[in-house]
Amino acid sequence: MAQAINARRKGDEYQALLFWHHLLKLRTGDVVESVTLESDRVSFVDDIVVKYNKPQCDRSTGKRFVWVYYQCKYHVTEGGAFRAKNLIEPDFIHCSESMLKRLYDAYVKLLNNKEDFCLYIVSNWNWDPGDELTKHVSDDKKIRDTFYENTRKSKRGKIRADFASHLSIDERLLKDFLETIRFDLGKKIDSIIEILNLHLAKAELKPIDTTKSTLFYDDLAWKLFEQRRNSFNCDSFNKMLKEEDLIIKPPANHSEISIFSYPQVYRRPHDIQVAHLDLSNLFEDRYPTSQNCWEEIPGRVIYFFENEKVKNLPNPVYLYFDCHLSIAFFTGYIKNLKFRNLKIIPMQKFSNSPDEAWIFPVQLNNKGQMWDEEPLNWLKITEKTLNQLPDDIKINLENLKDKIFSKKQLIYKFEELKIKDQIDRVINYCEVLDKIDEDLVIGISVTHPVQNELLPFLQSKGLNNLPVTILEPINGTGYTSITGGEHAWNLAHRLRKLLDNALLAGCNAIHFFYSGPVALAYIFGNMLYMVKNIQFYEHDFRKIRYTYNYYPSVKITSDIGL
Repeated sequence: MAQAINARRKGDEYQALLFWHHLLKLRTGDVVESVTLESDRVSFVDDIVVKYNKPQCDRSTGKRFVWVYYQCKYHVTEGGAFRAKNLIEPDFIHCSESMLKRLYDAYVKLLNNKEDFCLYIVSNWNWDPGDELTKHVSDDKKIRDTFYENTRKSKRGKIRADFASHLSIDERLLKDFLETIRFDLGKKIDSIIEILNLHLAKAELKPIDTTKSTLFYDDLAWKLFEQRRNSFNCDSFNKMLKEEDLIIKPPANHSEISIFSYPQVYRRPHDIQVAHLDLSNLFEDRYPTSQNCWEEIPGRVIYFFENEKVKNLPNPVYLYFDCHLSIAFFTGYIKNLKFRNLKIIPMQKFSNSPDEAWIFPVQLNNKGQMWDEEPLNWLKITEKTLNQLPDDIKINLENLKDKIFSKKQLIYKFEELKIKDQIDRVINYCEVLDKIDEDLVIGISVTHPVQNELLPFLQSKGLNNLPVTILEPINGTGYTSITGGEHAWNLAHRLRKLLDNALLAGCNAIHFFYSGPVALAYIFGNMLYMVKNIQFYEHDFRKIRYTYNYYPSVKITSDIGL
């Protein structure tokens, strides 16, 4: 009896902690509409139900869902594992029907209700690494298409046949059913508490005291359930947090503000911020409602910082960016021109680690290489260049005559022309320019390479005749490319020096393309205030609206802010 009670109690604790994990999304995000504990919408996958305010896209399948149904399975015994055969064994879940059958019944009911949904099994047990099905479960928790390959005589084929026979359906319907299921396994209570404490801190809520035996948030979840307060939306959740005195007052040693332009999966709660610029009425999701929106943004950003409440904030001011990269860039640019009295510290958000204050370093680094192309020199293919080359090479370069390239960009061009082996020979005959006075295209690759999608866009807009330079940090691209605030400020400082040394006063404009952290976009803007004309471009990473995936956004001109 005691063992059964303990198992039930640990299962309730596990479910309550996962409930809070999803509840916090109502406070620190804009995409979840409601979260329910012990729902009566459908049986079995009823432990937690999350409803989104708009259809979400499963990027691995392209399918849309609004509802996510969770079944939590906590196992007291250690060392157990999920295997294919477990899914069709009733004893595995101590029930008269198997897990797969109960999932299928829920699937059929929801399908008949014409809902867009997916089903989650969450457990502290993991997949058995030696089980055949394990080989076909992807990192995003779904069963891969490889599971449906090969004949029925193969190991995976026999599992498919067993599943289909168990459910009395054919394999085509089995595939449709299994594509709605996600197996989120290996989630231990200790790791859930660690992640939950991180997100409680981001939400400015009281943390879980890991030195105590009891879990306050577990007890509160079930007390609320007893009171029939088991379903929350954003308003009712924040109301409950205030009633239960769970919100922590923000520290008095800094001010906090934010700029918001589109719905966030993670953001800081607005009720702990002194001021908040909301530009979301200019956008539908991430997309501008019209091109005129970008023309309106500079004035609204300037007006926000000119407001007495913001202008007289105690320093330092932590600035969070829940907005487009170009808006962050412009904010950094205009701050250095008009609002130098504010000591703004750009905040870089992280979904699964603490946010970072990217503070301006005590001393900027002027030593060592930071970008992959330093110094930024220019090469020009002239008539003299062509005359010194053999005809078989010359014929490929006629269209490049009198055009200016950075060395790296010329290498890209030769790869495109399939004559890369001739690059060193051609460079020897190019005219070398220390500085140029033409408009310039800059691509900055920090988290993702911009090269592949940038060049077709430039071609489509007639910008491919301009000098182009694409830079990336010397340590390469990726989400860990920037090591912190000091590194970010030094990168921006070095970029400024590169442009100071490479551009003449006759350079009328820079076309700026960027992939990287939003706080670094602010820092670039802050450092490049000496450039009087900048056209920033946003990237349509969803590839929905814009043919070439880039589109012009904020434009900075010499009279901005006057």
